[in-house]
Amino acid sequence: MSDRVQGLLHLWVLFIQRWAKAVAWVCAGLSALAIAVAALLLSVDTDPANMLDSRLPWRQAELALERAFPNSEAGLVLVIDAAEPTRAAAAQAALSARLKPQLAVFSSVQAAELEPYFRQNGLLYLGLEPLQDFADGVLRAQPFLGALTREPSLAGVAGLMEKALLAPETDFDLVPALTAIAEATEAAAAGQAKPLDWARLMATPAGLAPSPRKFIALVPVLDYSRLQPATVPVAAIRSAIAEVKTGEGFDDVRMRLTGRIALEHEEIGMAFSGALLAFSVALLLSAVLLFIALRSRRLVLATVLTLLFGLSLTAGFAALAVGTLNLISMAFAVLYVGLGLDYALYLAMRYRELRQLGSAHRDAVPQAAADIGGFLFVCAATTSLGFLAFVPTAFTGIAGLGLISAAGMFISLVASLTLLPALLTLRPPPAPPPPPERRWLDAVLEWPYRRRRSIWRGMAVLLVFSAFIAPQARFDFDPLHLRDPDSESVSTFRDLLADPVIPALTLSVIAANHIEAAAIAAKLKAVPEVRQVLTLADLVPKQQAEKLAIIDELAFSLGPALATSGELVVIARPEDAAALDRLEVAMQQAAAQWSGPRAAAAKRLAKALETLQSLNRPVEGVALLRSNLLNGLAPQVLQLRNLLLAKVVTAEDLPHWLRARWLAGDGRQRVEVLPRAVLDDNEATRAFVRAVRHVEPRVSGPPLGMVEAGEAVVQSFQQAFLYSAAAISLLLLILLRSFRDTLLVLLPLAAAGLLTMAASVLTATPFNFANVIALPLLLGVGVDYGVYLVQQSRRLPPGSNLLKTSATRAVLFGALVTMANFGDLMLAGHPGMVSMGLLLTVGLGVILICTLVLLPSLIARFSRR
Repeated sequence: MSDRVQGLLHLWVLFIQRWAKAVAWVCAGLSALAIAVAALLLSVDTDPANMLDSRLPWRQAELALERAFPNSEAGLVLVIDAAEPTRAAAAQAALSARLKPQLAVFSSVQAAELEPYFRQNGLLYLGLEPLQDFADGVLRAQPFLGALTREPSLAGVAGLMEKALLAPETDFDLVPALTAIAEATEAAAAGQAKPLDWARLMATPAGLAPSPRKFIALVPVLDYSRLQPATVPVAAIRSAIAEVKTGEGFDDVRMRLTGRIALEHEEIGMAFSGALLAFSVALLLSAVLLFIALRSRRLVLATVLTLLFGLSLTAGFAALAVGTLNLISMAFAVLYVGLGLDYALYLAMRYRELRQLGSAHRDAVPQAAADIGGFLFVCAATTSLGFLAFVPTAFTGIAGLGLISAAGMFISLVASLTLLPALLTLRPPPAPPPPPERRWLDAVLEWPYRRRRSIWRGMAVLLVFSAFIAPQARFDFDPLHLRDPDSESVSTFRDLLADPVIPALTLSVIAANHIEAAAIAAKLKAVPEVRQVLTLADLVPKQQAEKLAIIDELAFSLGPALATSGELVVIARPEDAAALDRLEVAMQQAAAQWSGPRAAAAKRLAKALETLQSLNRPVEGVALLRSNLLNGLAPQVLQLRNLLLAKVVTAEDLPHWLRARWLAGDGRQRVEVLPRAVLDDNEATRAFVRAVRHVEPRVSGPPLGMVEAGEAVVQSFQQAFLYSAAAISLLLLILLRSFRDTLLVLLPLAAAGLLTMAASVLTATPFNFANVIALPLLLGVGVDYGVYLVQQSRRLPPGSNLLKTSATRAVLFGALVTMANFGDLMLAGHPGMVSMGLLLTVGLGVILICTLVLLPSLIARFSRR
């Protein structure tokens, strides 16, 4: 470094020493201001799509789809599962009733089964044959339905079953009814609520009967002033679930929340708490390692305060320059602790070394800055280039982290040359003792010089092996893999994804009108990877005239039993208990006369009735049985009455919220493409997208976004690595003014890069949206160590051992601090941060070995020549 730069740094530190107290106060004020700016302006965006340039063609298609059909997805989906379909339906109705009035929290709360349109016209969506089967099944149960609607009591049920025992076996299969009633009776005897599923007994077709799984789709009102914009809606849903479970007796029903916004909400919380934990542990480990390296509480305190000052300024810069953090750039605090601490550590260790050599405190501070300040500038410049390499790429998500961290390196450099000297002036550390002699350590430090050829041979073997397996490194583009698999939203989404009937991941195409939509659908239906193609026309029932004829005939045949209006009210008769006694005797007699499944079912019901009647409190048992048997009958009869009122419908009759998902205001229509395979791995997703795009290139949607995002990130990574390698090489040639020294810095880094790629394969850690920054970042960080040692070797006499200098000690502890902080990311719990921490820790460990073992052997070889 030139004498002029050293002189300027010396004068600068002398100025700081003179005005140390004022400098400290100014730094405190700047830190407070930066923290306030960060608290007011920084926000978090967890949408993976926003991590890539919106000008990319596929992103433009996504944005066009969102503008044309803004309600094509709900954002929040409440999934309700129960053992009995009627329980799921009742819980769905209860939750919907609590959430729908909250207009300030939800702009839309929709449950298709509760829509009047589907409650009336649901039968029209069956095929002709299933509809006829349903009508035949209801007609076979007509005598039972008529009797129960006239006498909805336990006595009515008992009398009905006694009459059924006399019917020929071919007229009506009694086994399902006897089994269901026996289960409800056994539950009542045990004091449990278990409503009988009348829909199943009435032969209601699949899709119309209350399903064991129900959904509520919600569009929340988001508050972007919060770290988690969906905090209020999610809290409202959690509160409604708790009230329904405890207040209305739905403890046996499972209620889970998922959807894009729920995934983002949980991810923000996990990422923030994980980053906070990692940052706290990073500070603690850094302080411990600093004390081991510096052996002075005052030096450690001054270094940590300098670190926190630089971090606060970096956060303020992030708020002003970027404004919005993503799940990757949220890790900048941990990265800053690991990287920004190096500069203060190098300066503090050089200061300590000068004090050990006899320099006075006031002289040691400016001398240390003059000795290594220039080197620190080179380090900051090369590390920043590694970060900035992503800025010109399409990977805007990491571009923000790169910009923040690059600025943070220079902020850390300025803080180390400003606040640290001021703090050391205000509270000078005591003079350190001279370094002790450690002969065993000297022998170890001689090993890279004495065993150069062995090191080269071993490194050659490792590099050949790494070159063989490194091509197996892969990129995982599935954003779900960056989220906690055990979180409710992720586990629920994967549960839905595994069901091919549920359209969890689909593609969409915008058609100009219904004619083009039909043509696109016809082409895509022929694609083998496509299971189903839906348009607005598919939402309108087909063959309505024929279906309405069947429904009208069924309504006429059922007669007044179901045609009458009014609510069905369950009646408690005084003779209910006696009727149950008679039914018990009838079942015992039937079991003795019958054989096979009918006899077993009758015997089971008789046993259940006997147990119920023998209870200490039979009145309560009978009341619970009444509830189990009859409370679910009224809703089912009402549903059947509504279904028999079906009429001719068109697209205009569809619910507005449903029609808006398929028909834009300007007449354009959306065509939705459902995959045949379950898209739970990269290859299945890639095959589905490739097949559909081959037929219809204008397609867009989450599966396409994942594939295209992965390819864009891989291209960005390749560009960034080339940019950083070229820029750092050029900068080294300019600053070092030596082709040989530039090679000495870069060769160990090239070896470390290849070894890190191999390590990603061996540790089964694929590259992803979070950790792809590892190699360019490690290149920038590793250059620091190489530059520092190469420049220190220039100052040593020929034949000197570089490893015995304070520079090596500074590199070692700086790398250990950085590794510890990178490793802390694995405590975050967030899979993306964990993978970033793992890859950075392994990569930095490899770089440290190459720098402290391979580089000294190369320096010694070139020096001899």
